[in-house]
Amino acid sequence: MSIAKPQTTSPSLIDIINQGFAAVNRRIWVIAAPVLLNLVIWYGAQVSIRPLVDSFVSLMQQQAAVIENAGSPEQIALWRQLGTYNVLPGLDALKLVPHLVPYEIVAPSEAGLALPAQVQAPLDPGRALLEVSNLGLALGLYAALNLLLIPLGAVFFTMLAGAVRAESAGQSTFLVRSGRAIVSFLGYAALLLAALLIIGLPLAIVGGLLVLVSPALGTFVALLVLTASFWLTIYLGFTPEAIVLGGLNPFQAIRASFGLVRRNFWSTLLLLVVSVLITIGLGMLWNVLVESALGLPAAIIGSAYIGSGLIAARMVFYQVRIGNSGSRVAGNKLPQR
Repeated sequence: MSIAKPQTTSPSLIDIINQGFAAVNRRIWVIAAPVLLNLVIWYGAQVSIRPLVDSFVSLMQQQAAVIENAGSPEQIALWRQLGTYNVLPGLDALKLVPHLVPYEIVAPSEAGLALPAQVQAPLDPGRALLEVSNLGLALGLYAALNLLLIPLGAVFFTMLAGAVRAESAGQSTFLVRSGRAIVSFLGYAALLLAALLIIGLPLAIVGGLLVLVSPALGTFVALLVLTASFWLTIYLGFTPEAIVLGGLNPFQAIRASFGLVRRNFWSTLLLLVVSVLITIGLGMLWNVLVESALGLPAAIIGSAYIGSGLIAARMVFYQVRIGNSGSRVAGNKLPQR
């Protein structure tokens, strides 16, 4: 007589999201990192690239006198609009710590569909302003900010991973894990930057030249590049979770992320779709709240909580799916819950 073994089933998507927010509720102080970051973004000094935009627009206008398709009024208007925004949030390379992102419904044209879009924060004349006037200053500012933001994000992810695992790690263990995560995230950022310079920059130059020669062909190539970038982003999406939950280096974490998405493609897409819908839906609420002095702090705290919960849900998803695969990633044991 044989005894039937109980069948283990994977938790549903709703259960995974609930577990993610339950983890945040257990360690509610983890939202301090996104609250702090968003306080700086929404109350601190602003960054404007208006001088750079003006220089680039002047160059486009000079080219328009020689090349027929260069520097159209629509292109110039889009670039000038970029110079009116606070670009500080966009300088965060990995965006490990969730940002407060308002959304609104916009129609691209009179006949177009109403679509959600991020609301860019306009420059506030009442706040301090740093104007980036040259490319060297822009690159230096970008590097300096990310040398601060990536370690902050690594510590945040390490705290959140501890909450997801429901473990009580000692201070020394936490410091060691945070240090390893900082090194791995910096390495991951360096890999992405290298790929951008080696692959992305040449493609951008070729695409720009194609637009000047044949706008239709240039647009087609740009769409191909954007499509490839979209799918690459999805397959790389669980790299941060692999770093903090699996203790992996950047190369191992990238491999683990690709493998997880490949084995769980449709469930991964469903998780991403639900996360995006929650982000956009609440982003419309944040867009209303940020317009008032009392609403902005509420939006900052609310977005920090929701963003942390969604990241924790991704960590739960990673643990469950890696565990169900019955495998080890790059020779490391799966983290215990």
